[in-house]
Amino acid sequence: MDPMACASNRDALSPSDAPADPTEAGASARPPTQRETAEATARRWALKHTCRENDLDDQAVLPALEEIVLLPPALYQAERERHARRLGCSPGKLDDMISQFSARYDQELTKLVAPVVPTRETKQAPAAGGRQRFTEAALQVLDKSGVSLWVSREGKAFITLSLKGVTGHYCLESKSGASAIRALLNSETGLITTKDQLAELVDQLSARAMVSDEVHDACLRTAVVGGTVYLDLGSSSGRVVRIDHMGRTLIGMRDCPARFWRPAGMGSLPEPVEDNDPRDFLDRIRDFVNLPDRTPLHQSSDLLDPGLQADVTLLMTLPSWIRRTGVVPHLALAGRPGSGKTTAARRLRNLVDPQAADILPAPRNLLDVAVAARNQALLVYDNLSKVPPETADMFCMLATGGAHGARTLYEDGEMTTWSILCPVMMTSVVTDIVSRVDLLDRVMMLTLRPLASRRTDAALRAAWEAGYPALFASLLNAISGGLKELRGTEATVSPDELPRLAEPAMFAEAVARGLGWPPGLLLKAVRASRQAAQGDLLEDDPLVARLIKVISKHKGRWRGTAAELLHEVHNTSGPSWGPNGGPCNPRGMRAALDRVAEALAQAHGWTIATGHDGRGKNRQRIITFQAPEVISSQSDPVAADDHDFPF
Repeated sequence: MDPMACASNRDALSPSDAPADPTEAGASARPPTQRETAEATARRWALKHTCRENDLDDQAVLPALEEIVLLPPALYQAERERHARRLGCSPGKLDDMISQFSARYDQELTKLVAPVVPTRETKQAPAAGGRQRFTEAALQVLDKSGVSLWVSREGKAFITLSLKGVTGHYCLESKSGASAIRALLNSETGLITTKDQLAELVDQLSARAMVSDEVHDACLRTAVVGGTVYLDLGSSSGRVVRIDHMGRTLIGMRDCPARFWRPAGMGSLPEPVEDNDPRDFLDRIRDFVNLPDRTPLHQSSDLLDPGLQADVTLLMTLPSWIRRTGVVPHLALAGRPGSGKTTAARRLRNLVDPQAADILPAPRNLLDVAVAARNQALLVYDNLSKVPPETADMFCMLATGGAHGARTLYEDGEMTTWSILCPVMMTSVVTDIVSRVDLLDRVMMLTLRPLASRRTDAALRAAWEAGYPALFASLLNAISGGLKELRGTEATVSPDELPRLAEPAMFAEAVARGLGWPPGLLLKAVRASRQAAQGDLLEDDPLVARLIKVISKHKGRWRGTAAELLHEVHNTSGPSWGPNGGPCNPRGMRAALDRVAEALAQAHGWTIATGHDGRGKNRQRIITFQAPEVISSQSDPVAADDHDFPF
């Protein structure tokens, strides 16, 4: 072995200014630590075995050899020959003896202190002590540092620990959880764990968590506890924004009743900052997003005014995305090429859930959507040309909440499941990107106007970075105002006034009142936009076109079986059925009618009902639908029969 390496190792083993025995002068000030005691024991053991292996009288030579091995490398090299003569051997023999001592010392020290304390030379947890000893010692270190173990509602094991004074909650199955444990062990002991040792430790921690009594919701970015909204900023400071009817405050993660976990790629929100701009959020956002101009509320008589509808869409989406309570609306941004859709999507995302992967391509399969929704509080898909039926069904589930399950990797009989409630924002040049009625009820549409002028990306980023914190603060202020108005809004709004997205609409109405809107204006604008969207969707539907002709032919009222309706529909002219064709059997007819029933009710006021007629073998399922003119004139049957319905 290179004598310089040996000398370096000796210097690392015990600094020159430290006493050879911790029980001597240095120990008078304090008792020896476990590490110092282990080093002294290992050193004496290694010195004795080195003397015996070289046929030296350990009683006479051991004190001199101990003095030599404690010398700094530079001093040893300068007096190497003198020390060899002192021991009665050659310099080469002395180098061999020091090498033997170093090997013996490392071996014995490993047995005494491994795996809690790393070896001096490698600074890595030695494997000689075994994984079991490492795990036991590491668990003791974690217990002393005050970590807590708990389980999420989905049965996932979590650990709560503090790093550099910042409390965090980590899923033990994730890479971030393993990294946090490794960092904590390193900060407490200087230990650098191996991959196998860490895997064994995580398994033990997971087992402990599973038998614990602590069960909590694992929250991602936002949470609502007792009517108060908590928003994780995702920053290294570990701060959380607390929003209630009194305003907003910044608190630490330790003081937050919600337990937030942070998946990889999660970005940070700015700390909200007030400025002297008196404008509200809806005015400020137009500095960064290409929205239609606002119309003064006292001058707004058209419920479908583009500026009013843009405001309604923002109030329906952003506050509910932060205050997620059961149902969340999706957002579709449409516009011509170059209207700033992607930039608008990025800006809106940054107000709710910044991410490293902020814009996603069109999903390839449902598992991609589910995994993304598990790790992000808002999904943004850019430049979609269509939403396939299976993807539309998945988006519907994300809006109302649900669970997704898939086979656990490398397992045959295990399934991994997780609950997901996640809003989706999509951009497209196609204004009718949503072509299914069930998804349309869960989507707010926003059409961007063409850009009047353009700026460079650098100028856009500079303006955004300057106004971002104040804009974020104005959004949180609007949410706080909504929480203040919510109870009064719930007391004055009747259920008949609410659209399908009832809870987001109720909170949006409260936020609007907090911003000074007239009561009921937002809900009226939402209903008007829903009716217009349903009408646009049904305009080119081949089944609806034929149903309109059928009910017109029958004076506004039709009653019969699905088979009879199928015969009438296929014998009525209308637009092409498309590549999939129309319904081909009675069951398909009923399913197709169910798909458009709600849209017909909202857009045209039709009433569609199903029931049974007859008994026994003659029992039949009957479909009845009628136009609003018939409903309003049922008190005058003659007038109803003579009425001509110009559909």
